Amino acid sequence: VDNVWSESIAIFPNPASEKLTIDIAEGENMQFSLIGMDGKTVVYRNSLQAGRNSINLDGIAEGAYLVHIQSDKGVKTQKIFVK
Repeated sequence: VDNVWSESIAIFPNPASEKLTIDIAEGENMQFSLIGMDGKTVVYRNSLQAGRNSINLDGIAEGAYLVHIQSDKGVKTQKIFVK
């Protein structure tokens, strides 16, 4: 697990409303999950790439969520709020 890789990922804005932006310095074929506090995955993408990725939050209820990004380089989990 590469902590430097995890720290090179920027997830913003927080709180988010219409979209969530994820900047990833390096990697490929990363999986993204937006997980509600009840443990249910509400958004899943299996094709994040290095660079800027945008996740549409239309239809996502307000509240706290966990962003979970996984790749062969490691895992990053961060709490975000949708408003």
